[in-house]
Amino acid sequence: MKKSTLIAIIIIFVLIGGGVVWYVKNQKHEPVNPLATENGQVATTTEPVASFYSDIETKDWKVCKNEILGIQLKFPSTWGACKTDISSFSIKTEYKPYDVYLIANVGKNIKEDIDYYIVNREGGNYIKIKDGEIFDSFCAPAIACNGAILNSDLYFFSWDIKSNQSAPLGYDGIWSPDNNVTEEDTWKILSTIEKVE
Repeated sequence: MKKSTLIAIIIIFVLIGGGVVWYVKNQKHEPVNPLATENGQVATTTEPVASFYSDIETKDWKVCKNEILGIQLKFPSTWGACKTDISSFSIKTEYKPYDVYLIANVGKNIKEDIDYYIVNREGGNYIKIKDGEIFDSFCAPAIACNGAILNSDLYFFSWDIKSNQSAPLGYDGIWSPDNNVTEEDTWKILSTIEKVE
């Protein structure tokens, strides 16, 4: 085979491959189960969802109500007090000897969050709960991000740690002393979310 013929064949394959990549990247993918937007409300999923931490025993957990956001969370009974404000929960953990707080920063029905949810909802973990569902989200630099849909309201949670234990020199990220609070903990707490009656 002549060198010029081989080069021509390679160029053709490269062009075909590039065309396929361009076509796939420019296709519009609809979410598996998009939000209902005609009346401005948020729809929950109808497909089966993962039962991920859904069997946690929480009946003895403490309750923290945020009347402003209209929701409540439960947290382990061995933890300290919980405080709330217009857009957050602050829960004192049981970690000793330092004061360590788990902070949940919450956004309710924020347009950017709803748009993000519509685009990114495929592939995450979901659990059906009493009033709707909860789901994994993706963000940085928080220790975890999750969301909840309750009776057509969408809440996004960004979880952070506050502590009076200093982070090690050169540490890059959210400092959780001795990694005592995990993403699993935040998911378990979120799984108890309910509307405030």
